[in-house]
Amino acid sequence: MKSKLLVLIICLLTGGLAFAAPELSDTQAKQLLEKLWDNDSFHIPLGSFDVWLVETTGRIDLHGKAYQVYQAYAKAGIIVIQEDQCLRDVKTKPRDALLLDTLAGLKEVCINYMNTTGGAVGKMIVEKTPKGEELAQKGGLPQQPDRLIIRTGTLRVDKIVKNEARRKGADDYRLIMVAYKAQWTPEYKQYMAIWGNSLSEDRKAIHLFKFDPFESEWVRIASDVANRDAEFTTNNVSKILGE
Repeated sequence: MKSKLLVLIICLLTGGLAFAAPELSDTQAKQLLEKLWDNDSFHIPLGSFDVWLVETTGRIDLHGKAYQVYQAYAKAGIIVIQEDQCLRDVKTKPRDALLLDTLAGLKEVCINYMNTTGGAVGKMIVEKTPKGEELAQKGGLPQQPDRLIIRTGTLRVDKIVKNEARRKGADDYRLIMVAYKAQWTPEYKQYMAIWGNSLSEDRKAIHLFKFDPFESEWVRIASDVANRDAEFTTNNVSKILGE
């Protein structure tokens, strides 16, 4: 009877362990992060795009950040931009004048295009240059026909500050706080600067990984990042953990 009870206890214990998330050591966490970082990139969409006068989510605004990004990369020789005559005409006129009923004397074809598209003031075609292609190939990341994919830089862990197991409901998580060094590509630093973000080489991050029992792997689901001497401006990890 005792031997049967012992066998039952062992089965229950080993059965429970089979469904538990594996440990993630500091060394394993470092390897996991650096593998993810090696694939970090930013994308420059290529193709034909309508350009809008008023900023709208998901559209290119003539006076907004997305248009500035394209202009900056065209100036750097990574892409080339062809703008249609309507867009070129609009750029020569004061912005306020374009809000008048007369549309500041724009050609009829341009006014018709605005009416047809619901407000687009012109079209631009974005293509990569040989320099852009060389930069993308140098990064070693897979490319796509409709975008230029450029590596953000080389990121390496300085120190694992915290590595804690968390559990929420039936899910296992890993909270990892890390200090790291970043050698950013000039193109990515330029991209972030246009959006008002100054990148330091000394960085810190909070990452949240969730264990996928079906694939037996840790998957990053949220991150908060900042320069090491700055405060975090997001709380993506805390939102998921409910803290």
